[in-house]
Amino acid sequence: MTLIQLDQTIRYLAWFLSLAAVIQGLYILVLNTKHSANRHVCALLLLIAINSFAAGLLIGAMDLQQATMPAQMIAITLPAIQPLLLVTSVAMLKPEWLSGRKRFYFVPIYLLIITPLLLTYSDMRFGTSLWFTDLASQSLLPGLDEFVSYSAGNLAPIFRSIFFIITPTLLIITLVYATFDKKSPVEDKRLAGVLLIGILFSILLLLGLSNVLYASLALLVANALYILVYVIGTFQQMLSGRRVQTGSIQKRMTGVILVTVIPILFALVLFMTARAQQLLEDKAISGLRNTSRTLSATTSLW
Repeated sequence: MTLIQLDQTIRYLAWFLSLAAVIQGLYILVLNTKHSANRHVCALLLLIAINSFAAGLLIGAMDLQQATMPAQMIAITLPAIQPLLLVTSVAMLKPEWLSGRKRFYFVPIYLLIITPLLLTYSDMRFGTSLWFTDLASQSLLPGLDEFVSYSAGNLAPIFRSIFFIITPTLLIITLVYATFDKKSPVEDKRLAGVLLIGILFSILLLLGLSNVLYASLALLVANALYILVYVIGTFQQMLSGRRVQTGSIQKRMTGVILVTVIPILFALVLFMTARAQQLLEDKAISGLRNTSRTLSATTSLW
């Protein structure tokens, strides 16, 4: 398999993962829109879907203009995943922490989730250079390996420490506490253990294997693990009766059909468009190559 074929395969895997995350997230939301955990899990899966979709776009970028939008999307979504993982875990395992006066302790975490969006918008709109770096300053097309290079604003070192060191540490501490909390039900302890193993494995994968594997492939595997453990945990709590489904069966069935069919139709259109673009590019490159050979032969003949 050539390098181009490998990039194309990873690109399609990223889009498939994004589609699966969207369908699962909307399906969980439709089952019970009133439950806080369902809403948090849906938001997490949609954020992971956007991140995976952007990774696929960035892999297929041919120039800086095509790479700008996916690089911005990654600069927004990649750091926001960790604080959203934290509040989602709390909503699933310790929902009482998000009610009453305790919920005010999590306001900074929610602000962290939207901080990359605000910083990136400020950098692109007003040129503040706080977080996102203009791609025009890059010597090569940016990839996931060069994430630090296009998130290198004046406040970037501080925010990278918060997003990728402090927040994951708080997440691990929370999951360890929930795993060994004697007051928690056995099902919650077991779920906390599963989430903890998935989080630790994902972090080790991103830190240790991103230099061995493609950074994009390591990111997609980590995203797939996040989706797997949080979807399994959500359905386990539903089956155990922790989250009763709400609404009439007709409305829920209609919602399930819509959240399944519409993303698939959108994905088919996107795939066909991307495939047609790839075929046109290959045909154009082949035509230019043949023209070059013809001109070279004609020049040699003269």
